[in-house]
Amino acid sequence: MSSELLLLHRQRFPSMVTYLGLLPRGLDSYPNCQVKASLLHSLKTDLPLDSLVESLPSALQEIVTQPPPVSSWIPEVYFRALLRASFDSFFRDRRKYVAWGYEAQRRVLSSPLYRPLFMVMSTERGFRLASSRWENFHKGVSLTVHMGERGGRIVFEFPAHLLTLFDLEVTMCGIRVALELIGARDVQLSELAENATSMSGLVTWR
Repeated sequence: MSSELLLLHRQRFPSMVTYLGLLPRGLDSYPNCQVKASLLHSLKTDLPLDSLVESLPSALQEIVTQPPPVSSWIPEVYFRALLRASFDSFFRDRRKYVAWGYEAQRRVLSSPLYRPLFMVMSTERGFRLASSRWENFHKGVSLTVHMGERGGRIVFEFPAHLLTLFDLEVTMCGIRVALELIGARDVQLSELAENATSMSGLVTWR
């Protein structure tokens, strides 16, 4: 990437450029780590991504203008980069971004495509099944549940810097949405922590 183009991206998308700079090969990092394309379609439905296309790196331009079918898989790095470009363009406020992330994931998980995943089970069983539910949307990032009484700790593991605290806050909102769809009340998220290859959070409910 030319220095002029890098400067343009840094000015327009500082969070995205910082994120890609942490990865060993930028957008080409960790191709085996993937997310379901339905998440990209949801992002496009919620936010005017097309308005960013001319300023995005070419690989992201292509996936935004020609998104694959919802049942396909796309690189996780692409999706995380687009989330950061969206934050830089439409939010620039973490609280507003996290609130949007909660509502966006609620719309996705409540859709006819995914709502059956959360029907007819207890909250405890649903929480224990979080790992298998996660695998419906992600490859190459593991989710482990450590059960406690009316809650437990969720631990994510991944290649270095693929995810950061920026991702953890919104990802944990997705866990909250899933539990609420099962029927949990007063779901609380706390004790968020991260390092280069893992992140975790405590989930409790009534």
